[in-house]
Amino acid sequence: MGYSQALLHHGGRLMSDTAPGWAELKSESQHCSSSSVGPAEGSNVSGLTNASYASCMSLDSQLLSDYPPEFWLHADRDLALRALANDGMLLEHFPQHLQSDREVVLCAVRQSGWALKFANQAFRSDKEVVIEAVRRSWVAIQLAAASLLADRDVVMAATLVSWQALEYARPPLRQDHGLFLEAIRQEVLVLQFASEALCSQRDFMLEAVKVDGLALEYASEDLKEDREIVMQAVQHRGIALQWTSPQLCADAEVVLAAVINNWLALEHADDALKASREIMGAAVQSNGEALMFASEELQSNRELVIAAVRNNGQALSFASAELCADAAVVLEALKESSEPLEHAAKELGDDRDFVLECVKLDWKALRFASDTIRGDREIVLEALKQDWRALRLVPEHLRGDGEFVVEAQRSKVRAGEAWRGNAGHLGMRQQSSMRRYNRPSSRIFTK
Repeated sequence: MGYSQALLHHGGRLMSDTAPGWAELKSESQHCSSSSVGPAEGSNVSGLTNASYASCMSLDSQLLSDYPPEFWLHADRDLALRALANDGMLLEHFPQHLQSDREVVLCAVRQSGWALKFANQAFRSDKEVVIEAVRRSWVAIQLAAASLLADRDVVMAATLVSWQALEYARPPLRQDHGLFLEAIRQEVLVLQFASEALCSQRDFMLEAVKVDGLALEYASEDLKEDREIVMQAVQHRGIALQWTSPQLCADAEVVLAAVINNWLALEHADDALKASREIMGAAVQSNGEALMFASEELQSNRELVIAAVRNNGQALSFASAELCADAAVVLEALKESSEPLEHAAKELGDDRDFVLECVKLDWKALRFASDTIRGDREIVLEALKQDWRALRLVPEHLRGDGEFVVEAQRSKVRAGEAWRGNAGHLGMRQQSSMRRYNRPSSRIFTK
């Protein structure tokens, strides 16, 4: 059995040198390499018998990559091209004359850019070969000759694959306007590789912040004070406000633009602007929790706080103590969840009307009520209508109350019916399948 037949016989993978067929192939190859007159009659340049060679060439190219390294020492050009089209890294095992063959090397790097490592050193200065390699794998730029690291076409080809390739660019390219704008579209962090001269160019930075406002971080100090550049930056990425000058952090128009984009920009705004009703109003419309940055005066502003808690109930935690005791404000915060109740004034837990309204919104609000209110029949029944578990929040001596127990049972039945309606339909086919699976088979139990 020839090697390729053995390979096919074992499912395309030869697990060790002792596998059937490998010894015969190895013997053929060693005979060819030790002969001074070339391959024996009836064999080809790879050292295999014509039958074995033909069988190898007929294999799927994916299977060829499973051959051991020794095999490739005697491979010919056609077999090499066929194998490299599937696994370029096999170039490592080919003889030197094939590692110096331009067509073979191009075939290898088009499949795996890092295969350039195993090619003749001369190809590291070959622009076409290097471009093909970095297009497949940008890290291959590390193998390029120094002269090509200053070649814009080569670096651009690698940059289009990954912005990280610019780390290896030579100084002249580190101030290339177009090259870095292309890279910023992938990741703004690429500007760490840009030259100071480029980051000091106004035209470049104006274009850069339009692509990603966070580019402002890498601008020169004088450009961080350029109002037009900063305005463009915060309109695209509000959080970029943190890298501008104190003067522009106190500019109401700039801060408002930043806050509209990202309310977290308020953290970097001048304190005087945190007392601006217009700016804080825009911020809480984006996220109610922006109230945390508001001045004490605005945290006591009833209209602003209501707007904040309508957007995010948890904003109640930043409201003044007076507004946390305002039943209407707290009820606005509870429309999504009962959780904001932990920030409400404790005295509201004794307000029967307030607790009843809270429980209508969410039965779990009952836990906020005082012990006296938790025993109020109307309030408890309202909670039990929503969820039978509300019975656990009732004072212990009332948990056996007949009306409460009956309502809890009804609620539990409703919950079960709802569950079956939602989940039961989806599980019907699965249950049916399981019944068929568990049904005794007549073939098993019949003698």
